[in-house]
This record gives sequence, structure tokens and C-alpha cells, in this order.
Amino acid sequence: MSRFLTYVSDKTKLEKGAGSGLNTVELEDEEVVQNVQKGIRSRFYKHGRYSVKREQGTHHFHALLAQFMQ
Repeated sequence: MSRFLTYVSDKTKLEKGAGSGLNTVELEDEEVVQNVQKGIRSRFYKHGRYSVKREQGTHHFHALLAQFMQ
């Protein structure tokens, strides 16, 4: 089981609002990333780094990053 360190500038908000349940969210995110990696290694996945149907936002964001880093 993974363990994540949480940093919140205002300790009173640690378990409230956006600071609530961060460890649970991190564990869920970790599971999603692991499942995506399994899918990418699948013999059925034939496209590049991004899923054409599900990752247009990610692709656009990375393209913007690349554009502004030049």
C-alpha cells in the first residue's frame, strides 16, 4: 500500500473542503495510472501516447506546455 505526504498551507483546512480525503484520492489516482499502464501495454492498444477518444484534454495540455517551453 502506498503512502502519500500531504502538504496544506493552512492546517485548519486539512480535513475540510479541498483538503479532505486527500489520501483516498491519491490511492484512487494511483490505481487509475496503474490500470492505464496495463492498457497501454496491451496488444489491443494500437495508438500513440494518447487515447484518441479519452485524452484530448491531456494531449492539448501537453501541446501547450511544449509550445510555451520553446
